[in-house]
Amino acid sequence: MTIEAKLPDGTTLLFPDETDPAVIQSKVKEILGQPVSEVSEVSQESVTQESTQPTQDQINELNKAQMDGFSAIEKMKYEFDTTESFLQNADIAAEAWMPIGRIDLFNTAGKGLYASPTELYGNDFMDLNLDQRRERIQKVRYQKQIQEYPELTRLAESGQSTGGAGFLGALGGALADPTTFLPVGQSYKAMAGIGGLVAGSFEAARGLAEEGEIDLQSTLGYTVGGAVLTPAAVKAFRTAAPLVSKKVSPAFNKLKAKVASKKNPNTAASAEETMDLINSKMMELKASGSVEDEGLLLAASKRLGLTGDQVENAVINSNTKLDIPWNIEVDKVVLDTKVALNSASAVKNDLANKLITTTIRKVKQYSPAVAQRLQKFEMDSSVKSQEMMQRIRPFQIMFSKLSKDVQTEFTKRLKNKDWAGATKLAEDAGISSITTKGIIPTGKTSKGSFVVNDGQQKYTMTVEETMKQTKDVLNDMHMYGNEAFENGLDFLEGYFPRGKILINELLHAFGDVRTPMYKAALKREAKKLNKQSIDELTEAQKAAVFTDLFEAPIGRSAVGGFSSGKQRVLETLDDDLLQFYPDNASDALTNYINNTINHVEKYKFFKGNKTKVGDGKKFDASKSVGSMLRELQSEGKVIGDIEELTKIVNLRFNEGEKTPARFFQQLRSVASSLLLGNPASAFIQFADQLTNIYRYGGDGGKAILQTVLGRNVQNTKDFGLANHIATDLSDIKGFAKSFQDTLFKYSGFRAVDRFGKNSLIQGAWNKGTRLVKSEKGLKKFKEQWGETFGDEFDSLVNDLKAGKVTENTKLLLWNELSGSQPISLSDMPQSYLSSPNGRIFYQLKSFTLKQIQLLQDSVYDEAKKGNFKTAGKNALAYTVIVGGGQSVVQEARNAIRGRGFETERIPDHLGNYALSMMGTSLYGLNQLEDLEIKKFALSSLTPAILTVADFAADQTRILDELILQGYDWSDLDKKNFKSFPGVGDMYYNFFGGGIEDFLEREEKRKD
Repeated sequence: MTIEAKLPDGTTLLFPDETDPAVIQSKVKEILGQPVSEVSEVSQESVTQESTQPTQDQINELNKAQMDGFSAIEKMKYEFDTTESFLQNADIAAEAWMPIGRIDLFNTAGKGLYASPTELYGNDFMDLNLDQRRERIQKVRYQKQIQEYPELTRLAESGQSTGGAGFLGALGGALADPTTFLPVGQSYKAMAGIGGLVAGSFEAARGLAEEGEIDLQSTLGYTVGGAVLTPAAVKAFRTAAPLVSKKVSPAFNKLKAKVASKKNPNTAASAEETMDLINSKMMELKASGSVEDEGLLLAASKRLGLTGDQVENAVINSNTKLDIPWNIEVDKVVLDTKVALNSASAVKNDLANKLITTTIRKVKQYSPAVAQRLQKFEMDSSVKSQEMMQRIRPFQIMFSKLSKDVQTEFTKRLKNKDWAGATKLAEDAGISSITTKGIIPTGKTSKGSFVVNDGQQKYTMTVEETMKQTKDVLNDMHMYGNEAFENGLDFLEGYFPRGKILINELLHAFGDVRTPMYKAALKREAKKLNKQSIDELTEAQKAAVFTDLFEAPIGRSAVGGFSSGKQRVLETLDDDLLQFYPDNASDALTNYINNTINHVEKYKFFKGNKTKVGDGKKFDASKSVGSMLRELQSEGKVIGDIEELTKIVNLRFNEGEKTPARFFQQLRSVASSLLLGNPASAFIQFADQLTNIYRYGGDGGKAILQTVLGRNVQNTKDFGLANHIATDLSDIKGFAKSFQDTLFKYSGFRAVDRFGKNSLIQGAWNKGTRLVKSEKGLKKFKEQWGETFGDEFDSLVNDLKAGKVTENTKLLLWNELSGSQPISLSDMPQSYLSSPNGRIFYQLKSFTLKQIQLLQDSVYDEAKKGNFKTAGKNALAYTVIVGGGQSVVQEARNAIRGRGFETERIPDHLGNYALSMMGTSLYGLNQLEDLEIKKFALSSLTPAILTVADFAADQTRILDELILQGYDWSDLDKKNFKSFPGVGDMYYNFFGGGIEDFLEREEKRKD
C-alpha cells in the first residue's frame, strides 16, 4: 500500500506505506506551508497520473520527523543492540571458520532446540569459502536487525542521527559486553589487567569478523591502552548515563522553510542582482575548470566577497535559480556555502590562540594555500640546509683540529681569499686527512674523485680535497641564489664569507671618516623601504647597507655574502681589522649558508605568487606579505581578517627568526640536557609510536616494523631532520649545543626520537598510498588534502598510486610529520615567535602543543563540522591508544628505574598525562610524583630555571661535603647525584636510596 496526501491546490504527494499518516498530516503543513486536505492508503494500481513523488528534501524532513517521534529509550536500545561487541565478533569469526550451528534454548531463531549452520545461513553455506561465510553471517544478522528495528534501521541508514540518546546506547553496547565487565568488582590491579586483555581481544575479534585477519599492531595498541581505559570508562559511563543531550534541528530545515516562504518584494531586486553576479562568476569558474561542481557556489561567493547570509538571502528572495548541475542538491550546497563563509568570520586569533595554537594551524584556518606554501618553505629550507651542512662537515672537522692560534690565522687567510695559503697552513699544522661519514657529492680533484655512499660508511679526504669541496659548496650556493633571483648574481672567484661585522666599532676605528657615508646610505635605504626612520631598519638591513658600502665590490651589491665584481673596498683584513669580524671560518661559513638559504627560500615563498617582490637580493619580506595575501584573497584563497593573517605571517618571517639572548639559549639547553639526556627519558620517547598508531592504525603498525627493518621510503635525513629533535631545542650554539648533543647521543634519546619520526613518516606513506587506490579511500584522502594541495592534488594522487617519491609526496609527508612533531618555527605558537627571550617558558612543551593540535584537528574540528560520531570515536581512540599507552610506558619507565611495575599506578599516570596536556612538563610531573606540590606549580611555568637551580644546589652540597666537611667520596649523600647529567638518575635510584624513597612516597600517597 502507498500513502497518498492531497493538498488544497490539487497537488497529490505519494509516500511509502511505512510512513505514519499522522506525521504526514502535521509535517507537510509545516514544510510546504499548506494544510493536507486528505490522507489515505491507496493501492499502487489506483495511483493517479497527477500524483507526484515527494522530493528528497521532503522525504528527509519526514524522516527527521519520524526519528524525533521515537523516544530516547527506543533510540538507546536500538544503538545498544546493534553496536558490535567482542562476543558478536568472536562468534562470527568462529562460526565462519568452524561452522557448528547453535543450541537455541528459547527458540529465538524459530529453528528448534538446535539449528544447523545450513538452517541458519542457507543450504549452500558449507560450500562457501571463509570470507563468503563471514559475509553471509553478517547479512543474516543484518536481516534480523531489520525485522526487529525496521523503522529505526531505515531512518539511521537514511542519514538520520539517533542523537545523544543513541550515542549513550552505543557506548553502553560497547562497554556492557560481558567481557568488558569482567574486571568489575575486582581489585584495581585486576581491573586494569583484564581491561587490557579485553581491549586487545575485542580488536582482534573485530579484525577477524570484518576483515578476516588480525591487525597485530592495532591489537597491541588496544591492549596497551585498555589497561587504563576500562576502569575509567566504567566510571565515566556511570557518570554520563543520566545526562540528556539537546536535540538540535538541522540548519537546512530552516533554509527550506525560508525558500518556501513568500518572497519579500523590497529585497527581490537586490537579490536578483546578487544572483546574477553569482551565476556569472560560477560560469566563469566552471569554464576555467579550476573548481569542481560542488564547490562552484562557495568559490564564486569568496571571489565576490559575499557573506554566508548574503548568499542565503539571494537564494531565498530571488526568482532566478542557481546555475549548478541538476544532480547536485541545491539546499545542501547553499547551506554548506553559508557555513563555510560564516566560518571565515569566525576565525579568531585571541590570546588563547596566540599562546597555545600552533602558527601553522592558525594560518591554515585563514588560508590552506598560504599554510601549504609556508610548509614548503619550511621543508625546502630544512632539506637544503642539511644538504649543505653535510657537505661542509669535513671542513668543520678539519678546522676543529687546528689550535686556537692557527684557527685565527686560517680564518684571516680565507676571509682575504687566500685559499692556497689557508690550505698550506692546515697541512703544515700536521693534518694529513679528515675522516667523516655521510653523502659526499661526486666531484673531481687533482688527487682522485669524491664518491657517494650510503651515509653510514666512513670516508677519508685530504686537506686539499676538503678545501676544494668547500669552494665547490660556495660556488653551488652562488648558483642556487643566481637561479632564484630575477636579476641573477655576478660571480666573485674565491669568495669566502666574513661573517658578522661589528659595524659601530669598525666605524669608530675609522675615525668617523666613513660614518657620514654610512648614515646617509641608511637614510636612503629607509626611504626606499617606506620606513619612517633608520631606527625601523632591522639589523640585517643595516648590515646589508654597510656591506654595499664597504664590503661589496664598487658599484655592486651583495646579499648573504654573495658579492660580485673584482675588488672590495675593504679588500684585505689585517690583524687590526680582523677583530671587528669575530666569527671564525667555521662559524662564518655556517651562518652564511643558513642565512642565504633562508633568504632565497623566503624569496621563493613570495615569488611563487604574482606578487612583485622586487630585486631578490634586497627584497623586503614585510612589504611582500600584504601584497601576496591580497593577491590570494582575490583568488578566493584567503578567508577571514586578512590584516590578522598578515600579522601572523609577518611574525613568522621577522620576530620569529630572531634568536634568544645567549644566556637564555644556554639556560634552556642545559636544562633540556639535564632532563632528557638520560636512558629513562629516552625510553619515554618510544611512546611516540602510540601517536603513530592513533593516526595511521594498521598502516602505522606496519611502519614500525618497516622502520625496524630499515625499509622506509623516506626518513628524517631526506627532510634535513637527522639531528633535529624539536624546534625549541634547536636555536643554540657553542658549548651548550655540544653538551646537549653529546648527552642526547649517548643516552639514546636522539636515536629513539629519530626512530619515532621515521616510523611516523612511513606510516603516513603507507596510509596515503593505500587510500588513493580505492574510490572510498580517495574520497577520504581528498577531504583531508584536496584544498591544501589545490591544483597539485591530482598530481599528488598519481604519484602516490605509482609509489613515486616526488616534491608533492615529500610535502605531504612533511605536513603529516608536522601534524604531531614540532619540526619548524611554524609549529610553534605566535607567542613563542614574538618573544625570543620568552621562549624559555615553552621549555619542553612543544610536543604537548603538537598533541593539543592533533586533538584539535581530529576531535574538535570534527565536532565543529557536526561529525559528532567521528569526533567521539577519535576522542575514545586517543584516550585508549595514546593516553592509556603513555601511562603504561610511564610505568615501564618505573620498572627500568628499579621501582617495579605496578598496574595500580597506571591510572595515576593517566592523570599526570592529562596534566601534561594542560601545560606542565616532564620535570613538573617528577615533582608531582615526589609530592613537591609547590615545585610542580613553579616548574609548570619555568622548568629550565628550577632544573638548573636544583642541579647547582646538588653540586654545591657535594662540594660542601668534600671541602668543608672533609667527607670521602664514599660518604657523600648519593641523593645529590640525582640531577647529574646522563647517569645521575639511575645512580640515585639503584645506589642512593631512590627506589626506597619512591616506595615510601607511594605508601604515604595510599594512606
